[in-house]
Amino acid sequence: MINKLNKFFKDTNLSSNTTAKVISIVFAIVFWVFVMDQVNPEIIKEFSNVRVEIVGIEQINNEGLVLLNEEENFVKISVKGRRNDLLSFDENYLVITADIRGYQQGLNTVPIDKRILADNVTIADISKSEIKVELDKIVSIPKVVEIEKIGKLNAGFELDNIIQSKAEVIVKGPETFVNRVEAVRGEITITGIENDYQTEVSMVPVDYDGNEVVGVELIEGSVVYSFEVFKLKTVPIDLKVVGELPEEYILVDVFSNPTTVVIKGKSENVDKIKKIETSVIDLTEKLESFDINLNLILPEGINTPYVKESISVNVIIEKLETKEFVFAVSEMPIINLNENLNIKITDKNDTVDLTLKDIRSKLDEIIRNDIELVLDVSDLLPGKYMLPIEIVTKKEIRELYLNPEIVELEILITEE
Repeated sequence: MINKLNKFFKDTNLSSNTTAKVISIVFAIVFWVFVMDQVNPEIIKEFSNVRVEIVGIEQINNEGLVLLNEEENFVKISVKGRRNDLLSFDENYLVITADIRGYQQGLNTVPIDKRILADNVTIADISKSEIKVELDKIVSIPKVVEIEKIGKLNAGFELDNIIQSKAEVIVKGPETFVNRVEAVRGEITITGIENDYQTEVSMVPVDYDGNEVVGVELIEGSVVYSFEVFKLKTVPIDLKVVGELPEEYILVDVFSNPTTVVIKGKSENVDKIKKIETSVIDLTEKLESFDINLNLILPEGINTPYVKESISVNVIIEKLETKEFVFAVSEMPIINLNENLNIKITDKNDTVDLTLKDIRSKLDEIIRNDIELVLDVSDLLPGKYMLPIEIVTKKEIRELYLNPEIVELEILITEE
């Protein structure tokens, strides 16, 4: 080896003028280093939106926890290296993570881990070294089902016998979100419905203000909801009276409270009904007014939603009584008398007795001026007659009796 070196120095003549040559070599090396440093200098490269990848989500989910603030985190990173090394370097070479495994429920501070998948490049600066993550416990809590009916049925219809398949639905999710849920709500439009109805209603979790709560899930997202539709109709109550009152007693009135009743049933049944009958009122041997409760006789499939199945009935019974008035025969008006004729009363009676027969309440209302006795002589020629007395009344009276019923008189030709 030594022999070869000696031969190299001898051939290249390096052995002569050694100092100058050494200086030249050193200068060349320094110049080369300078040139290389300027051609491929060390530079800084920045990346302003590098995503921080959250690690361990699946593991915490298995532990019954969930990440609440799932919005992405970004950092600004500066890397340092030679120009040639950084020319093709991009953010895909940066591995920026935050490992949330092992943290508990609540707000946690998690450090940011950083790696570079490239040689000769280092991280010069990062905008933050940690992030805040909030973890919550996953819970499943039953919430009450509320079905809101939108619109209204047509007039004369009513819904009843409402059935929903579930009274509660399980809401699952972060405890913070689930606790905001006041109810699980659905809507159904009932406008114009006249027949029995069933549908599946989609449910939405809502808070106390009725706003939808996001971030939770329903174990069962729908409820089967059904109801029956009934028709309403007002019909009269038909009172049935049987039996005979004793002589001289009459049925003045019979009325119920109420006089009509609202019936409820399927349309095809309600449409056939014109009235509702009651159990009978037996007047046999009744001597005075009385009250009675009667059962309504309801056809099958019909009911009365606003009254009981029995009603109160008032039966008015009064005894017939009499009242008398006396009329002077001479005071009776004579009507339809021909101008050339005259009347001469020849009856031996000076007065006529009028007997009125009716219930006391009516008799008390009648005075003498309500009645007039007249003699109608229309179409009668001169001669003697037994003329019936006519009764003219202003009020209706059940029975009237005159004594006597006729007046003896004579029709004469007027002397000139």
